[in-house]
This record gives sequence, C-alpha cells and structure tokens, in this order.
Amino acid sequence: MVTGSSRSLPIYVYRGDISDFGPPPTRLVGTLMALPQKFSSCDPQRRPIRPFAKPNPAGNISLGDVAGWGGDLMTLYGEWRRDHDSYASGATYVNEKMGKIGVASTFGFTDLVEDADGYLIAEALRDGKTIVEAVRDHYRGSGGLTRFRDYLHQRFGGTKSEAAAQGKKILTDMSLSTDGTILQSGRAALIQKFGGIPTLMPHLLPDDQLNAWCNAFGNNLMQHANTETLRRSQYQANQRRLLGPK
Repeated sequence: MVTGSSRSLPIYVYRGDISDFGPPPTRLVGTLMALPQKFSSCDPQRRPIRPFAKPNPAGNISLGDVAGWGGDLMTLYGEWRRDHDSYASGATYVNEKMGKIGVASTFGFTDLVEDADGYLIAEALRDGKTIVEAVRDHYRGSGGLTRFRDYLHQRFGGTKSEAAAQGKKILTDMSLSTDGTILQSGRAALIQKFGGIPTLMPHLLPDDQLNAWCNAFGNNLMQHANTETLRRSQYQANQRRLLGPK
C-alpha cells in the first residue's frame, strides 16, 4: 500500500494494478476499517499457484477457508477455552463475541466483514473480473448491502445448518491427506495461541457441546444476513452519502 491522495485514500498495488478504491466502504454498516486485511482473505482463495487454497463447493472445506472464516472460528474457540470458567456455554460465547461491533474478539465484526468480502471478491476474480472491477463493483454495487446474505448463500448453501456442518468439519477434520495434515497443524497452533497449552481440542469436546458451538456459528451468520434485509434502506442511505452516486 502507498499513501493516497489529498483525501488520504488508500491506493493498492495488486499484480501490477494500481487503483484508488476510495473510502473504506464498511462504514456503510456502522464501523470503519481499512481494506488490506480483506485481501488476506481474498488472495489465498484466488491464487492459481495455490490450487489447494481455493474454496471448495458447499459441503467441503479447504485450506483457503483457514485464511478466512475457518481461522477466525479456530481462534474464537481458543478464546472460549481460555475463558470457559466464565463461559460454560460455548454457544453463549459465540453469541456474545462473534461479529459484534466494539467487542474484543478475534472474530469480531470487522473480521466477519473481511471474511465475507474476501470470499465474494475472490469469486468475482475467478469469474474473470480484474481486481479493480471486482472491488469497485462490490462496494459501489450491492456487495456492501448484501454481503452476509450473499456469503451465506455462496459459501454455505444459504442455510444455518450447512454453516454449522461446515464449522464442525473445519474444527474436527482429521484427514490424513497432505492438506489434512496441514489443516490439523494450523488448527492446533491457532487454538493454542489464544487458548494456551494445553487446550482441549474441538474433536475431544462432548458432542452436545461441540454441536451447540457450531449451531451458534450458523445462527450468527443467519442473523447477520437477516439484519441486512431489515436495515437495507439505512445501508443504502449510508452508501449514497459516503460513496456518492454510482
């Protein structure tokens, strides 16, 4: 990133493309964030030199997910295990810490936005758009208004039960493949970074606790998608005020 114009807007360089993307667009939903972290979610999903990191169809997980929602879910799990003396219910912890504005968490609101936008922009790149086109279309179009709904549908099949199943899979998958081994090592490192050593790993939780945790993840995504629908007019007004006419 290089410093922008007189308005101090960020200018990004991506494989030789330079573009002024304008003000950070997540102000539309009531918070302000910069864009570079979004590309940490977007780039591992997209790079052809890392085919294993491309997001898989609904029903599967991949290492690319660890750069987004999967990694955030792992670190949030580590935080819960660290705090479990005060939060016996993992579902309560997810409800109070995931996707919340102004709450200290490794899976806060800005993290969730980054995961959703990174995935959706990566999908646009895969469909043939340039990075400039993908970002501008996403934020000046409806992407900032329907990100969670689109993310839920495109990545998790549109249902909270599928999101819960994907969450359970990425937290417990024990595949012996090369990618599976990498996933297990990375998962343990992320969980222990925030939960300490030793930390009870997800696959060792009682089934009812693990299912409650994963169901809370799916419910949380659905709630964010529903909130977008309820507040669409407010978000549209914010978009017009901050980004101007299309």
